[in-house]
This record gives sequence, C-alpha cells and structure tokens, in this order.
Amino acid sequence: MNIIGAGLSGLICGALNAQSRIYERNQSDFVSHRAVLRFRDDRIARALGLTFRKVTVRKAIWVDGAETAPTPRWANYYSRKARQVYADNSIWNVAPAERFIAPDDLHSILANICDNRVTWGAEINGDSLRELCETRGPLISTIPLPTTLHLIGWRQPFKFTYSPILVDRYRVTDCDLFQTVYFPDPLLGIYRATLTGELLTIEAGGERPFISNSEFQAVVYAFGLNSASIEPILANHRQSFGKIAPAPDGERKYLLHAMTTELGIYSLGRFATWRNILLDDIYDDIGAIRKMLTQSNYDLSIERLK
Repeated sequence: MNIIGAGLSGLICGALNAQSRIYERNQSDFVSHRAVLRFRDDRIARALGLTFRKVTVRKAIWVDGAETAPTPRWANYYSRKARQVYADNSIWNVAPAERFIAPDDLHSILANICDNRVTWGAEINGDSLRELCETRGPLISTIPLPTTLHLIGWRQPFKFTYSPILVDRYRVTDCDLFQTVYFPDPLLGIYRATLTGELLTIEAGGERPFISNSEFQAVVYAFGLNSASIEPILANHRQSFGKIAPAPDGERKYLLHAMTTELGIYSLGRFATWRNILLDDIYDDIGAIRKMLTQSNYDLSIERLK
C-alpha cells in the first residue's frame, strides 16, 4: 500500500498499516499540524497503543458582548463566515459533549511511528501518481481532491468551494479547561476560539494578514480570562484548505469511484474525499478501503449503486 500525503489522515493510515509507504512533497519539518485534536471516541488511540484524554467540552455562542442561544440568523452568519456558503453547522449544538483529546504533538508521534517508511520531499505529479498505481500496488491519496484532479489531468466536474483560515495559538497559565466559543457576528473576523487544556486556539476565516488585538480581546472577554496569564506561541498560521463547502454528493461519489476503478486511486480524509468529516471517520474509511482492495471493479460498481 502506498500513501500520498503525510498529514494526519495519511500518517494515521500509515501507522495502522505497517507495510505501507508514505510520500510527502514537503520536508520533515512540515510536521506542524495545528488543528484542535478532538475525537468522539478512542478507537484510533487504542489501535495505535496511545492514550487520549476523556473530557467534557462545554460550548457557547458569543454575540454583542454576551452569550446567546443558536438561531437561524446566527447559524447562517456563522456558516457564511466560516465556509462562505449557507449550510448546517456545529453552532446548532452547544450542549456539553464528551470528547477524547489527543496529545498536541500527535502529528509528530505518528511521523515517528511511521519513521523510515516516509519519503520526505517526494516529487508528486501526474506521472509519479500513475507510476505508483501501475507498478507499486494500491495508492491511497490524502491530498485535496481538486489538486489530485489537476495532477491527473481530469477536469473539475463541479465547483470546489473552500476558504483559508488563519490560526493563532496561546498558552494560558494555570488553565486546564475544554471549551469552545463561536463568534457568528459578521462584524468580527474570528469565528471560533477553543480552550484545550492550557492551549487557546483562535481561528479566523478569509484572506487576511493577521488576527487583530481587538479580536483577541473579544476572545479573552468571552472566556473570562486575564490577558496577563496568556502567552502567544503561534501567530498567523495559514491553512489554505481551512474550511470546505459541501459538493453535490452524487457527482462527488461518482468522481471518487471513477478515480478508483480507472486509476487505482483510493481517496482518504476530509480534503481528499471533499466532505466534512472528523478524524474519527478515518478509522472506518480505512476499513472500507481495505474491503475495496479485495473487490473487483464490478463489485465496486455494484457497491456504488446500493
């Protein structure tokens, strides 16, 4: 099995498949994932022999200097701000939720598990993808779907809508909390802030150079924190494919099926399959790919029609 991409999806897949090879176009210092690593269960942790901390996450919506309940207005503002489209989103559910928290350095841990099976600085283009498929067995791609289409020379059958996000991170002294505050107000650039233990992560959408001090202060006030206890540790970290908007499901599935049956490319992860999933879903998707690898193209076609 060959895997393209050493992000979290690729490294989880590689760690769960000890005979796999992983190819990453970036160098090894690329290991710097900045997502909030919350899971709904600890299946991945148990499969890898790791420990995820079980916590209760509490949530709130902050508008005009006060907490508010979710409404269609605020949900639509939030969707537009975060994804540039109108779609259902997580702001509707602010009830306390049980989650499992991965170590903040999970990306590095996974890279160490895969170790010498990762080829850093690999040349990833259409020719190398086809060569891997034709001569080295099954290929699992975790790179964004529109990027894969460009590499293999296929046209985009529908519009891929996405927006970049900007991330700032801070360390909060004497803090061990698990909380999320949503900021749907269109006059405020940030859309979400999260406390994970002592780490405070602030996310803003759109093409912007930085998160302003006034936005930072809005977060501090919403959480009831003291600015003097907060230390910056990361500023202006940009993720190009930060938020993705849903694609036509039938066309999306047909495209992924065609890439598998015609080229032998199996897609894994949020950006490669272009759907909003959590990292938990990677575990089931890896199992589905293992099943697909034992099936013929005819079987795959029948499966798609179910």
